[in-house]
Amino acid sequence: MAFEKGREKTGGRAKGTPNKTTTDLKDWVFRLLQRNLKQIEKDLQELDAKERLILFEKLLRYVLPRQASITADMALGFDEKEVEQFRAWQRTNARYEAMTDEELQAEIERMQAITSNL
Repeated sequence: MAFEKGREKTGGRAKGTPNKTTTDLKDWVFRLLQRNLKQIEKDLQELDAKERLILFEKLLRYVLPRQASITADMALGFDEKEVEQFRAWQRTNARYEAMTDEELQAEIERMQAITSNL
């Protein structure tokens, strides 16, 4: 039977009921860490400073809330069309900067010919 919008839910877990496998796994990992805290701390001290910082940075992802990504475009209030126009200009500018003087002169002449016909 196809899904019908507004149809009452039947079967499965009740809304909000945690997945038993996930809960069991989290409990097991917690107990494992609790039983091995002293060894873990010893192992951490044996890492060099750079490795320890890398590990801490990775662990912080699970403790601190993730920050929403925001671009400067959004912060300054530009709409999508304006942002795309700017990015197109950047691509064009990069293309021109990569050209030799001769290629650039040829492009200028081509553009002049196009605009003179308008």
